[in-house]
Amino acid sequence: MKAISFLFCFVLVVFFVDQAKAYEATVKRIIDGDTIIVTRKDTGEEHKIRLYGIDAPEIGHAGKAKGQEHGESAKYFLQTILPIGYYCLVSIEGVDKYNRQIATIENYQGMLAHELMVLYGMAWVYDQYCHNCSALDSMEGHARADRRGIWATPSPMPPWVWRK
Repeated sequence: MKAISFLFCFVLVVFFVDQAKAYEATVKRIIDGDTIIVTRKDTGEEHKIRLYGIDAPEIGHAGKAKGQEHGESAKYFLQTILPIGYYCLVSIEGVDKYNRQIATIENYQGMLAHELMVLYGMAWVYDQYCHNCSALDSMEGHARADRRGIWATPSPMPPWVWRK
């Protein structure tokens, strides 16, 4: 009986710890093809989110260098997946050195934004920061084969190379 009670408590703790990493939000702003700002439904706090496991082409910023080819397209595409003011479910994977939450985001239709970005050729799989991402790698392979988005360009430069 003690073993069953212990097991039940363990399962509850794991369930609630996992739930604490996820929250409902609304999309406030799309910054670029892999970063957004959301407002938590429960607290009203704003959080900057970096999409887990992907790196989208860079956009130009005021006073800085011109962005990469496809940067604005990637931003626009992300906005169609995650429209401003719409519901989303944020599942936190970690926090980066810029204090952004690294997360997967499920949109109002139940689709994962980072997967759609890769599948439609709007982002690279960021292997350096993506663990257990064989499904994303497969999606990128299909996007490459079909020459979708960034893969329509003969030799697209990954953002991590462009930033150097």
